[in-house]
Amino acid sequence: MKATKPSKQPDAISFNETVEKVYKQLLKKTKQLIATLDTDTLRSYLERPMNDGKSETVIHELVHPLCYLRLEHYVSGIYAIHFGIEQFCPTDHYSEFTSTFIRMVFKSTDCETTQLNIERCVMTNWCISNCSDMYEYVLERNKYHVEKTIAYKVITPTAKKTLTVAS
Repeated sequence: MKATKPSKQPDAISFNETVEKVYKQLLKKTKQLIATLDTDTLRSYLERPMNDGKSETVIHELVHPLCYLRLEHYVSGIYAIHFGIEQFCPTDHYSEFTSTFIRMVFKSTDCETTQLNIERCVMTNWCISNCSDMYEYVLERNKYHVEKTIAYKVITPTAKKTLTVAS
């Protein structure tokens, strides 16, 4: 009989693979959303480069003045997504951005959207509610992040609807 190496449970592997795939799609959509902001300052963000998730807890992180997104490897072996938004009153111009971002997070991880139910990957045990302060803090003490700026992209009403609804 051939000896086999012990491995992770297939469920944990496929769960993590699905979470990482969805996270990468969510990251792409978030950057597309950031590109629609009309000032250079708000199109800048800090990004912690993607790693394999084996040696560190944080696999990837995006810190922006209006939103926060992080892929994390928990001690239990599962991947998790943390998020945050800058809080605005509903009449503020940027509340549309933050509400679109939240809808993207939950729509992307919805069990009706993915083949495998990964809804539990969205963690709410802590949530960043003051992204602009976090952005400034990380920018000043930068250890792991790279500062990047996205080119401005005018979004057509059709593309805006697609970004909001199909996310």
